[in-house]
Amino acid sequence: MGWKDDQYDPSRLMAQGVLQTGKEVIIVALNSWLGVFGWSGGPCLQSDGVANAGLLDQRFAFEWVQRHIKLFGGDPEKAGAVSIFVHLTSYGGEHGPVPFQQSLIQCDCGFVNNPSVGKDIFQSLLRTANVTSVQEARALSSEEQRLANYIQVSGSRWGSFTYTPVIDGTYVPNQPLRLLLDGDFHQNVRSMLGHNANEVQYPNHPVSVHGLTDSHTHARGLIFTPPYAETASIYDTFVSILLNSTDIEQVTQTLYPPIFNGSYGYRNNIQRAALIVGDFDFVCANIALTRAVNDCTYNYIFEVPLAIDTEDLAYTSYTKSTLSQDQNSAVAVNLQRWVASFAMEGKPGAMRTEDFGEYGSDGLVQTVALTGVGREADPAAAQRCDFWFGSAYKSRARVCRGEL
Repeated sequence: MGWKDDQYDPSRLMAQGVLQTGKEVIIVALNSWLGVFGWSGGPCLQSDGVANAGLLDQRFAFEWVQRHIKLFGGDPEKAGAVSIFVHLTSYGGEHGPVPFQQSLIQCDCGFVNNPSVGKDIFQSLLRTANVTSVQEARALSSEEQRLANYIQVSGSRWGSFTYTPVIDGTYVPNQPLRLLLDGDFHQNVRSMLGHNANEVQYPNHPVSVHGLTDSHTHARGLIFTPPYAETASIYDTFVSILLNSTDIEQVTQTLYPPIFNGSYGYRNNIQRAALIVGDFDFVCANIALTRAVNDCTYNYIFEVPLAIDTEDLAYTSYTKSTLSQDQNSAVAVNLQRWVASFAMEGKPGAMRTEDFGEYGSDGLVQTVALTGVGREADPAAAQRCDFWFGSAYKSRARVCRGEL
């Protein structure tokens, strides 16, 4: 959503859509506000404005496509979206269906800021801009507003971008994953869910990242994990940011115990913390949506090394100029065929590629690797996700990234 340069050229993906379905394809790329302009909230702002302008931008764009795509030769009944968990749970599932039928979720996060966090962030923005009210902030020049936003975001804690959508009582009535688990979401949407193998660490899945060859040391987890969380005390501080104090012992001693022989998928505290980030922010979010729709989703794991943050996007939007020599075009074509057929028909694996089954009661995921594609049991630990569903997702509103 947003990029329109050669890095994410959709032409090859569109061509695969034509090959898969025999129908022409229209791709609409959307832009929306970010940072303070898109994700502000809290009572100070909402007393004289609206929260989550970025989400409302996106929703307006989806609705515009529904109304007008037929004028470009498109079919509004086949409209899809690069999914955001918040849109799936918007208004708690009320006010009619969302204006898209398919959602492709690639390493998305289901967490938003709670109102008190949104309030603190906005007050910090006012101090950074040297103003005291929403009205004074609006009176600043656009250059002054952007500078204040830049300074604030540049000071984000490790692994955090400061701004995410915020619970506003209307479009975002609660944490999206809580809404999913409670059944308060729009159920007219089919979903294809993917994450990169190095989102989190899984034992017995050898993908090498920075010399960590014994497991899925998911670099997205690693990227958003403080590199100095090497000692037990810093690790415990890291965990305390995520949890209520009553949960800390269960996390540090039972779910992610200090056992560094590789049996739990980590050999040091940094890898241990990365596993928490991967589970908490990404992997369990996918499982929450899958469970919410009775396992009727299409799930895949992207295992092509290094399988790090956003690396699958180069394959999804593959053209001959976007992959380096050590990347595999055959893998890219297969992934594109899945994405294109899912977007157009609601099922990945149409005519010209291996069938891609639903997650189902057996919990099977499609794997995408240099050696080919396959099916396997989802390696995500149900016990750990059950804990996050019952504890953190219910009681703790969080920024979308691990912080320290």
